[in-house]
Amino acid sequence: MVRLPVYLMSVEGGRQVLGRLVILTGRSGSGKDTAAEALTDRLGYQRVGLADPIRKIVNGLDGVEVDVPPGALPHPSLGLVDGGTADLGFLLQVLGLEHLKRCVPAVRRVMQSVGDGLKDAIGEDVLSVVAAGRVAGLLGTGHDVVVNDARYASEINTLIDRVDEALDEEDRQVYRTGRQPVVIGIDRPGRFTEGDSLTQHHSTELVDLLGMGVEHIVTNDGTVAELQEEVISIIYGDHGEPIARS
Repeated sequence: MVRLPVYLMSVEGGRQVLGRLVILTGRSGSGKDTAAEALTDRLGYQRVGLADPIRKIVNGLDGVEVDVPPGALPHPSLGLVDGGTADLGFLLQVLGLEHLKRCVPAVRRVMQSVGDGLKDAIGEDVLSVVAAGRVAGLLGTGHDVVVNDARYASEINTLIDRVDEALDEEDRQVYRTGRQPVVIGIDRPGRFTEGDSLTQHHSTELVDLLGMGVEHIVTNDGTVAELQEEVISIIYGDHGEPIARS
Protein backbone atom coordinates (compact mmCIF):
# COMPACT_ATOMS: atom_id res chain seq x y z
CA MET A 1 0.00 0.00 0.00
CA VAL A 2 1.17 3.55 -0.69
CA ARG A 3 2.10 5.36 2.53
CA LEU A 4 1.74 9.12 2.62
CA PRO A 5 3.85 11.25 4.96
CA VAL A 6 3.13 14.89 5.65
CA TYR A 7 4.13 17.95 3.63
CA LEU A 8 3.98 21.63 4.45
CA MET A 9 3.26 24.16 1.74
CA SER A 10 4.06 27.34 3.68
CA VAL A 11 6.21 28.24 6.66
CA GLU A 12 6.69 31.17 8.97
CA GLY A 13 9.73 33.21 9.82
CA GLY A 14 10.87 34.02 6.31
CA ARG A 15 12.15 30.55 5.43
CA GLN A 16 11.77 29.26 1.88
CA VAL A 17 8.35 27.73 1.20
CA LEU A 18 8.64 24.03 0.40
CA GLY A 19 7.26 23.00 -2.95
CA ARG A 20 4.44 20.54 -3.53
CA LEU A 21 5.10 16.98 -4.68
CA VAL A 22 2.67 15.27 -7.07
CA ILE A 23 3.25 11.64 -8.05
CA LEU A 24 1.46 10.19 -11.08
CA THR A 25 1.16 6.43 -11.51
CA GLY A 26 -0.56 4.13 -13.99
CA ARG A 27 -0.01 1.96 -17.02
CA SER A 28 2.15 2.93 -19.94
CA GLY A 29 0.00 4.97 -22.31
CA SER A 30 -2.59 5.81 -19.65
CA GLY A 31 -1.98 9.56 -19.87
CA LYS A 32 0.60 10.31 -17.16
CA ASP A 33 2.77 12.42 -19.48
CA THR A 34 -0.27 14.34 -20.73
CA ALA A 35 -1.41 15.02 -17.18
CA ALA A 36 2.09 16.12 -16.18
CA GLU A 37 2.17 18.63 -19.05
CA ALA A 38 -0.68 20.55 -17.41
CA LEU A 39 1.47 20.96 -14.32
CA THR A 40 4.76 21.77 -16.05
CA ASP A 41 3.42 23.99 -18.83
CA ARG A 42 0.65 25.81 -16.98
CA LEU A 43 1.79 25.83 -13.36
CA GLY A 44 5.58 25.80 -13.57
CA TYR A 45 6.15 22.39 -11.99
CA GLN A 46 9.51 20.70 -12.48
CA ARG A 47 9.30 17.17 -13.90
CA VAL A 48 11.46 14.44 -12.41
CA GLY A 49 11.29 10.92 -13.82
CA LEU A 50 12.43 7.75 -12.12
CA ALA A 51 13.57 6.57 -15.54
CA ASP A 52 15.60 9.72 -16.31
CA PRO A 53 18.97 7.93 -15.73
CA ILE A 54 17.85 5.16 -18.09
CA ARG A 55 16.88 7.70 -20.75
CA LYS A 56 20.27 9.40 -20.44
CA ILE A 57 22.13 6.12 -20.88
CA VAL A 58 20.00 4.96 -23.80
CA ASN A 59 20.37 8.32 -25.54
CA GLY A 60 24.14 7.85 -25.38
CA LEU A 61 24.22 4.32 -26.77
CA ASP A 62 26.07 3.71 -30.02
CA GLY A 63 26.34 0.63 -32.20
CA VAL A 64 23.15 -1.03 -30.90
CA GLU A 65 20.90 -2.55 -33.56
CA VAL A 66 17.15 -2.79 -32.97
CA ASP A 67 14.41 -4.57 -34.89
CA VAL A 68 11.74 -2.29 -36.33
CA PRO A 69 8.37 -3.96 -37.04
CA PRO A 70 6.65 -3.29 -40.38
CA GLY A 71 4.60 -0.11 -40.24
CA ALA A 72 6.08 1.07 -36.94
CA LEU A 73 8.05 3.90 -38.56
CA PRO A 74 6.16 5.00 -41.69
CA HIS A 75 8.83 7.51 -42.71
CA PRO A 76 9.94 6.78 -46.32
CA SER A 77 13.25 8.59 -45.80
CA LEU A 78 14.26 6.01 -43.18
CA GLY A 79 13.66 3.07 -45.51
CA LEU A 80 11.92 1.14 -42.74
CA VAL A 81 8.29 1.26 -43.83
CA ASP A 82 8.34 -2.52 -44.27
CA GLY A 83 10.40 -3.05 -41.13
CA GLY A 84 14.01 -4.09 -40.72
CA THR A 85 17.04 -3.54 -38.51
CA ALA A 86 18.39 -0.09 -37.73
CA ASP A 87 21.05 1.55 -35.58
CA LEU A 88 19.47 2.81 -32.37
CA GLY A 89 21.75 5.84 -32.17
CA PHE A 90 20.69 6.96 -35.65
CA LEU A 91 17.00 6.54 -34.86
CA LEU A 92 17.42 8.48 -31.62
CA GLN A 93 19.00 11.37 -33.48
CA VAL A 94 16.21 11.46 -36.05
CA LEU A 95 13.11 10.68 -34.01
CA GLY A 96 14.00 10.96 -30.31
CA LEU A 97 13.54 8.47 -27.51
CA GLU A 98 9.98 9.34 -26.51
CA HIS A 99 8.68 8.72 -30.03
CA LEU A 100 10.68 5.52 -30.48
CA LYS A 101 9.64 3.90 -27.22
CA ARG A 102 6.00 4.25 -28.24
CA CYS A 103 6.50 2.79 -31.72
CA VAL A 104 9.34 0.29 -31.51
CA PRO A 105 8.99 -2.41 -28.82
CA ALA A 106 12.71 -3.23 -29.02
CA VAL A 107 13.53 0.23 -27.66
CA ARG A 108 11.46 -0.44 -24.56
CA ARG A 109 13.29 -3.74 -24.15
CA VAL A 110 16.62 -1.90 -24.31
CA MET A 111 15.40 0.53 -21.64
CA GLN A 112 14.24 -2.37 -19.48
CA SER A 113 17.61 -4.07 -19.86
CA VAL A 114 19.46 -0.89 -18.88
CA GLY A 115 17.21 -0.43 -15.87
CA ASP A 116 17.70 -4.02 -14.76
CA GLY A 117 21.46 -3.58 -15.11
CA LEU A 118 21.45 -0.48 -12.91
CA LYS A 119 19.41 -2.25 -10.25
CA ASP A 120 21.65 -5.33 -10.32
CA ALA A 121 24.83 -3.24 -10.09
CA ILE A 122 23.75 -0.61 -7.55
CA GLY A 123 20.57 -1.72 -5.82
CA GLU A 124 16.90 -2.40 -6.43
CA ASP A 125 15.89 1.09 -5.29
CA VAL A 126 18.51 3.00 -7.27
CA LEU A 127 16.04 4.85 -9.53
CA SER A 128 13.86 6.00 -6.63
CA VAL A 129 16.92 7.04 -4.62
CA VAL A 130 18.39 9.12 -7.46
CA ALA A 131 15.03 10.75 -8.17
CA ALA A 132 14.51 11.51 -4.48
CA GLY A 133 17.74 13.49 -4.31
CA ARG A 134 16.64 15.66 -7.21
CA VAL A 135 13.12 16.06 -5.82
CA ALA A 136 14.39 17.09 -2.38
CA GLY A 137 16.68 19.70 -3.90
CA LEU A 138 13.83 21.21 -5.90
CA LEU A 139 11.31 21.16 -3.05
CA GLY A 140 13.83 22.78 -0.74
CA THR A 141 14.24 25.69 -3.12
CA GLY A 142 10.50 26.25 -3.43
CA HIS A 143 9.80 24.40 -6.67
CA ASP A 144 6.72 22.27 -7.17
CA VAL A 145 7.59 18.84 -8.58
CA VAL A 146 5.72 16.18 -10.55
CA VAL A 147 7.05 12.63 -10.83
CA ASN A 148 5.17 11.07 -13.72
CA ASP A 149 6.50 7.53 -14.12
CA ALA A 150 6.15 5.75 -10.77
CA ARG A 151 4.80 2.25 -11.37
CA TYR A 152 4.65 0.41 -8.07
CA ALA A 153 3.77 1.14 -4.45
CA SER A 154 7.32 0.22 -3.43
CA GLU A 155 8.76 2.85 -5.80
CA ILE A 156 6.40 5.51 -4.47
CA ASN A 157 7.07 4.66 -0.84
CA THR A 158 10.85 4.61 -1.35
CA LEU A 159 10.72 7.92 -3.19
CA ILE A 160 8.73 9.59 -0.41
CA ASP A 161 10.94 8.17 2.35
CA ARG A 162 14.20 9.06 0.60
CA VAL A 163 13.04 12.63 -0.05
CA ASP A 164 12.57 12.91 3.71
CA GLU A 165 16.10 11.64 4.31
CA ALA A 166 17.62 13.97 1.70
CA LEU A 167 16.22 17.18 3.21
CA ASP A 168 18.21 19.15 5.75
CA GLU A 169 17.02 19.04 9.37
CA GLU A 170 14.96 22.22 9.30
CA ASP A 171 13.26 21.35 6.02
CA ARG A 172 12.67 17.81 7.22
CA GLN A 173 10.71 19.07 10.20
CA VAL A 174 8.63 21.25 7.92
CA TYR A 175 8.18 18.35 5.51
CA ARG A 176 6.70 16.16 8.24
CA THR A 177 4.25 18.57 9.84
CA GLY A 178 1.95 19.90 7.11
CA ARG A 179 0.10 18.83 4.00
CA GLN A 180 0.28 15.36 2.44
CA PRO A 181 1.69 14.78 -1.04
CA VAL A 182 -0.74 13.95 -3.81
CA VAL A 183 -0.53 10.53 -5.46
CA ILE A 184 -2.81 10.18 -8.50
CA GLY A 185 -3.44 7.02 -10.48
CA ILE A 186 -4.52 7.36 -14.10
CA ASP A 187 -6.56 4.62 -15.74
CA ARG A 188 -7.36 4.54 -19.44
CA PRO A 189 -10.10 1.97 -20.15
CA GLY A 190 -9.65 -0.05 -23.32
CA ARG A 191 -6.05 1.05 -23.80
CA PHE A 192 -4.72 -2.50 -23.51
CA THR A 193 -6.08 -5.38 -25.55
CA GLU A 194 -4.69 -8.74 -26.56
CA GLY A 195 -1.99 -8.18 -29.15
CA ASP A 196 -1.20 -4.63 -28.04
CA SER A 197 2.55 -4.20 -28.46
CA LEU A 198 2.97 -2.33 -25.18
CA THR A 199 1.21 -5.09 -23.29
CA GLN A 200 3.28 -7.77 -24.99
CA HIS A 201 6.67 -6.13 -24.62
CA HIS A 202 6.44 -4.05 -21.47
CA SER A 203 4.01 -5.86 -19.20
CA THR A 204 5.96 -4.74 -16.13
CA GLU A 205 4.36 -1.29 -16.63
CA LEU A 206 0.95 -2.69 -15.68
CA VAL A 207 -0.18 -1.74 -12.20
CA ASP A 208 -3.24 -2.45 -10.09
CA LEU A 209 -4.11 1.01 -8.82
CA LEU A 210 -6.73 -0.14 -6.36
CA GLY A 211 -4.44 -2.83 -5.01
CA MET A 212 -1.75 -0.20 -4.48
CA GLY A 213 -4.12 1.79 -2.32
CA VAL A 214 -3.97 4.93 -4.49
CA GLU A 215 -6.64 7.26 -3.13
CA HIS A 216 -7.15 9.40 -6.23
CA ILE A 217 -7.84 7.60 -9.52
CA VAL A 218 -8.65 9.51 -12.70
CA THR A 219 -10.44 7.68 -15.51
CA ASN A 220 -8.96 8.97 -18.74
CA ASP A 221 -11.84 8.39 -21.15
CA GLY A 222 -12.47 11.94 -22.33
CA THR A 223 -10.50 14.80 -23.84
CA VAL A 224 -6.99 15.94 -22.96
CA ALA A 225 -8.44 19.09 -21.41
CA GLU A 226 -10.80 17.05 -19.21
CA LEU A 227 -7.95 14.84 -17.99
CA GLN A 228 -5.76 17.80 -17.14
CA GLU A 229 -8.54 19.74 -15.41
CA GLU A 230 -9.44 16.73 -13.24
CA VAL A 231 -5.83 16.28 -12.15
CA ILE A 232 -5.52 19.97 -11.25
CA SER A 233 -8.84 19.79 -9.39
CA ILE A 234 -7.61 16.86 -7.30
CA ILE A 235 -4.43 18.72 -6.34
CA TYR A 236 -5.96 22.10 -5.56
CA GLY A 237 -9.58 21.22 -4.74
CA ASP A 238 -11.94 24.16 -4.71
CA HIS A 239 -9.14 26.71 -4.52
CA GLY A 240 -8.81 26.84 -8.29
CA GLU A 241 -5.71 26.86 -10.42
CA PRO A 242 -2.87 28.82 -8.78
CA ILE A 243 -0.61 31.29 -10.49
CA ALA A 244 2.49 29.55 -11.83
CA ARG A 245 5.63 30.17 -9.84
CA SER A 246 8.42 32.03 -11.62
